[in-house]
Amino acid sequence: MPTRRQGSRPCLWISAMTTNRASYHALLYLTLVFALVLACPAPSEALVREYGPSYQRFTLDVPAGWQEKIVDDSVQLISADKKTVLSARLFPREGKRMEALVHKAARDLNVSGIHQKDDKTWVFYVASENVRIRNSLHILKDYVVLISVSGQMEAADPVIASLRPRE
Repeated sequence: MPTRRQGSRPCLWISAMTTNRASYHALLYLTLVFALVLACPAPSEALVREYGPSYQRFTLDVPAGWQEKIVDDSVQLISADKKTVLSARLFPREGKRMEALVHKAARDLNVSGIHQKDDKTWVFYVASENVRIRNSLHILKDYVVLISVSGQMEAADPVIASLRPRE
């Protein structure tokens, strides 16, 4: 423990001792946090992949370990644990308003619970052979991307959020 020097003011000595102790504890805390960060496994990197027909491509960030199947102009992504399946397909808007396209899709699929998530995304659910499938329609320029997800839907959310048109 430090001793007080002759002729120094007690309040300055206490202030210096407190500052040093606080700095020591802060340094110890940061060292422990850094060690914990190094001990935790790093998240797997996502690969930016390009999909869609030649006239309009789009990109998705695909997590490492996910498998992809490309069929015609659509893509199917399967998670590494095989618990999530995501498929994406691009359709031209053909000059139609998005609301008209959404209502047509709802009518064709016999869906009533369709809701607007934001100004460029609509979401609805369908059941197929006792499997619940979340569908979302996303506006990309003059095109619409239909994304369907079954299984663990929260695993697909980062992939869906990464959807971008290819410039």
